[in-house]
Amino acid sequence: MLLEPIDCPSCNSTNIVKHGKSTERKQRYKCRNLDCSRSTFILRYSYLDHLPEVKQRISEMAINGSGIRDTARVLKISSTTVIELRTRGIRRCWRLRLRWRRLRLNQLLNALIELLQLDFEKLQLFEMSLDQKAMMFSYPACKSFI
Repeated sequence: MLLEPIDCPSCNSTNIVKHGKSTERKQRYKCRNLDCSRSTFILRYSYLDHLPEVKQRISEMAINGSGIRDTARVLKISSTTVIELRTRGIRRCWRLRLRWRRLRLNQLLNALIELLQLDFEKLQLFEMSLDQKAMMFSYPACKSFI
């Protein structure tokens, strides 16, 4: 029996364990590397559209202005698959944009809160100084100067 070493396609780690079977009865593997962006994978996919390289190629061809039918013909996959993967990519892009905007908004709000807290502290110091001046003029000895 010959054992074939298996590497993770994303991080090239050899810390791999079996992780059940897919719906097509193919062996699924799991990468145990915590820094890996891809947790499970299959060595030989039945459909080409599941390969990360094909997804990357679809997005590259879309950026270069290739049409849906042209992309499907070159990659030898269905045009419906190309449309589905493109819209999925667009949704993912919008989600990333929304996350980025929320992050930027949170950073701006935190900066504004810090600024307001500083202004509030300055206002409190100013009020304290006014209170001290008012107390200074409230003594009976100081009333003769008023």
